[in-house]
This record gives sequence, C-alpha cells and structure tokens, in this order.
Amino acid sequence: MIKKIESSEMTKKSLNSLRAAMKNLVFIKDRAVIHMGKVNDPDILVIIADFFLKMAEVTWCIASGIYGQKLIVIFRNAGFRLDAGKKAQKLFGKWGSAGGHKSAARAEVPIHEIRPEIKEPADVRQFVLAKVKEM
Repeated sequence: MIKKIESSEMTKKSLNSLRAAMKNLVFIKDRAVIHMGKVNDPDILVIIADFFLKMAEVTWCIASGIYGQKLIVIFRNAGFRLDAGKKAQKLFGKWGSAGGHKSAARAEVPIHEIRPEIKEPADVRQFVLAKVKEM
C-alpha cells in the first residue's frame, strides 16, 4: 500500500489526459513525442513524459503543451550518456528558459517569442516536432 501511495501519480483526471496523449503520440526514431495542445495543468506533461518513457523502444520522451501563454516542453530520457538539460537548451533556449539535468529537463517558451515560426495555434505541434527531429 505504501508503494502504491508513493509511486502513484495517476488519477481519474490524468487517465483522460493519457487517453488523449495516446491519440497524439508520434514516434521519431527512438523518441516518443506527444503534443497535448492546451493543458489546464503543466504537471500533466510530466506525468505523460514519465509514463511513455517506460516503453521498451523509447530512449527519449518529449511531452509538450500550451499553458497560459507559454509552450511547455518536458524532456525525459533513459540513457546514461544523454543530457536532457543540454538538449532542451539547444532546441528551445533561444526563445525562452530551458534546462535541467541529464535525464529530465523543461523548456518554457512564451508563445509570442515563436510567433514568426507559427501562423496558427495548430502549428505549435509542427514546431515542436520539427525541433525534436533536430535532436
């Protein structure tokens, strides 16, 4: 019971988000990429990234969404020689704050900073996918 309490991040509400994440899941090589569109709580992106990183074929999981007026991008990886913090900084640092640790990182980009890159709100997904392809 203690293990379940300590490790459980799953709620009924997060199950709905996981269902949506499965519909939005894209694989690029060994990367699972999920753009959720608008989210009510950016913490759901962390839960999604951690969840999909458990897949055997996945070395990286990148979950993104728009919270308020910011694009939030969560990075997770399963490699010892990888550096999520450096990757986040390289891909999104020029537009906002980005960084983290070897296996976990986060980028927060004000939407107005990427306006030249995107024309429609739906283009944010394509923007994130294009950045992930640069990894």
